[in-house]
Amino acid sequence: MTGLDGTLYLSDLDGTLLTPSAELTGYTVAALNEMIRSGLAFTVATARTAASVRPILAALDLNVPLILMNGAQIYDHGTGRYLHAEYIGTDTVLQLTELLRMHGAAGFMYGLENDTLATYYERLDSEPLEDFMRERQTRYNKRFSQVERFSDYAACGIQYFVLLDRRERLAPVRDGLAAIPGLGNAFYPDI
Repeated sequence: MTGLDGTLYLSDLDGTLLTPSAELTGYTVAALNEMIRSGLAFTVATARTAASVRPILAALDLNVPLILMNGAQIYDHGTGRYLHAEYIGTDTVLQLTELLRMHGAAGFMYGLENDTLATYYERLDSEPLEDFMRERQTRYNKRFSQVERFSDYAACGIQYFVLLDRRERLAPVRDGLAAIPGLGNAFYPDI
């Protein structure tokens, strides 16, 4: 769907459309809803999951699917259904989890099966990882499952990984990803 002039308008959320407390202002909601009612085709493209996007965008009258998890999912905000999903192949997940093990990297692994998103972690060995999980549990009622090994879940519709650590610890992981065909990454400071 495109707007009256044939243009689709996209916005990121964090650091762009949202306040520092991850909320929409009343002005933003009113202005966007007025433009959407007037025919604006508007949606968001974000690294966030549906669990955190739903409450943030609840006041918007969105009529275009959302792009979630940096493009791994297309999600219908109105129906709560995933319209399209990209998956990481099992062999690729196994290569990636071995790379994480070799570098002692910890984080979260996301899998989508039967329209249900699961978030797995092996361990939380840093404050940023603990904070990441705690915020999503508290603010968005998101569930996390601790597993012994990510590799045991490699065939469970895996779509996405989130790693949080100091740049110097994650840089070797990022560099190792280049040797695994078919993977992309976004390497940036967490705001």
